Order: sequence, then C-alpha cells, then structure tokens
Amino acid sequence: MSDDSLTVTRHIRLKTPAKEAEKAIVGLQGIAEAAVVGETRLDVTYNLRQVRLDDIEQHLAQNGAVLSNSLWHSFRKSWLRFTEDNLVEQARFVHQCCNTPPSGKHS
Repeated sequence: MSDDSLTVTRHIRLKTPAKEAEKAIVGLQGIAEAAVVGETRLDVTYNLRQVRLDDIEQHLAQNGAVLSNSLWHSFRKSWLRFTEDNLVEQARFVHQCCNTPPSGKHS
C-alpha cells in the first residue's frame, strides 16, 4: 500500500455475512485490501483515483450484499462522500510553497 493521500480505509456495515461480501469485492479495480473484521463488518482500503465508496456499495449490492441502512450509517455515508469529493478535488490543485499565493492552476 502506498502513502498516497487518496488511499483510504472505510468500514462497511452489512446485514449479510461479510465473508460473502469480501469474495464479491476482491479484484475490483482500485481495491487494495478487503478484510472481514466482524460477522457483518468489512474494512476496505481503496484508492479514490480509481473507485469511490458509492461504487463499492453499488458493486456489493449487485452481488447480493445487503448494506446497513440505519440512520447513523446514512449520515456517515453522506459525510464520507463529502470528504472523498473534497480529497479528490484538493489533489487536483498544484500546491505552492510558503509565502507564494496559489495560482489557481490545476494539475
């Protein structure tokens, strides 16, 4: 795994067994690692340049996994989508050093 700031690990709560979801997610482009943490919890490490949480959840749902839909998890997913969008957007800027104001150019 690299030190890339766009590589993140997320905890995905399921209503179905995590072992089955792990099998469905292995090999998906952008996934660095998937690990079963509990009976219904899957930790997934992935690169935001290639895949996002929405893509992973959609892939899991298409392969028979039932995701948790509690109010808390709905809020958490919304927050994660927001932070992922910000991370990807910030990575596009060419950062400059110290006392030099940004030029506004994107990489």
